[in-house]
Amino acid sequence: MSRFTNNLRSALWALALCIVALYVQPAAAQSNGGFPQANLIKGPDGCFYGTASFRGPFGNANGGQGYGTVFKVSPTGVFKVLHAFRQFDGAYPYGGLTLGADGAMYGTTGNGGDFGMGTLYRIRTDGAFTMLHSFTWLEGAQPYAGVTMDGAMNIYGTTVYGGEFGMGTIYKRSPNGVISIIHDFNGSDGLYPWNRMTLQPDGLYGTTLFGGPGATSDNLQYGTIFKVTTSGQFMNLYTFNGTDGNGPVCTPALGSDGCFYGTTEKGGDFNLGMAFRMTKTGILANIHSFTPADGWYPEGTLVRNPSLDDGFYGATVNSGSDGYPGTIFKIGYDGSVQTLHTFTNLDGWLSVGGLTMSSGKLWGTGFQGGANGFGTIFTLQPQTKVQPAPTSFTKLFDF
Repeated sequence: MSRFTNNLRSALWALALCIVALYVQPAAAQSNGGFPQANLIKGPDGCFYGTASFRGPFGNANGGQGYGTVFKVSPTGVFKVLHAFRQFDGAYPYGGLTLGADGAMYGTTGNGGDFGMGTLYRIRTDGAFTMLHSFTWLEGAQPYAGVTMDGAMNIYGTTVYGGEFGMGTIYKRSPNGVISIIHDFNGSDGLYPWNRMTLQPDGLYGTTLFGGPGATSDNLQYGTIFKVTTSGQFMNLYTFNGTDGNGPVCTPALGSDGCFYGTTEKGGDFNLGMAFRMTKTGILANIHSFTPADGWYPEGTLVRNPSLDDGFYGATVNSGSDGYPGTIFKIGYDGSVQTLHTFTNLDGWLSVGGLTMSSGKLWGTGFQGGANGFGTIFTLQPQTKVQPAPTSFTKLFDF
């Protein structure tokens, strides 16, 4: 599979829409949503919350089967839809949720709203929903990523398109609802920011899927890693060249050594993706090149168990020489990789949203597969020095 004009997720979305058009589930199942492609978050009640990018009970006149949902799932798999999008309040929530200091959750939709260019919303654990903002082209269009928040309830996020140069923006929403643009991407400093940013004391760190010197919409280049202060001072920390990485589909994850860790979807020794370590000043090292044996095309942000600090966990969307449905892997600080689980069609597959670590377990979603073909929710208990039992995988829910 390929990215964008050569992008994996665009191909997946097109495929998802084709499947939706060709196959109709019973209404009760369809209303759950489908094709989840974002990470889960753990709420204050111990349940997990997430988004399904497509489907739901509210279709359209052209036979579409819904605009996506926000859901809640218990650790044992009890599932509930909290909100189903209707297009006017947002459509296609590609990004995940973020828990605010007020106990509510905040997220984005890639389309819909007043201008059709995406929305920012708040939802509470009881399902009370508020659309906070509809994006315009100049502010940025199609906010595919989830948001980042500080303790003062400022919201920071990115849009894939729009802005002064049409190549995406970084925006800020103040607690009183004022939207300001703190950076417009111009191609050379990044193109199409695809993932949420991570907030550190010295600023926000993030990635762009494409971009670099000379990048245009026709000459995409290979992606960047950037830092931006909350006041808008922007610095391009690293530009990939294709061999050392191509297409970072991740948020930089901070390790206990003070360096950031992440993956690119392609590049590396075999052009099947690579894992990197980068200092805060932008010195980058390739610590692993993925192979068919350990999975290929890694997507999503790496996560770690801070109580053990023995490495990071992630997922690939393909595995094996024939491109099977992907893996869950563990990678050490030294770049050593261990495959923990290889997906099957019934497990759910194409786990593109990243994993969540909670109580020593990994929680995540499969974009497709499962009993109905529209994705799954799963948990995995990895074997560790404090959990000596063999690694176990449990499917919690079929969309």
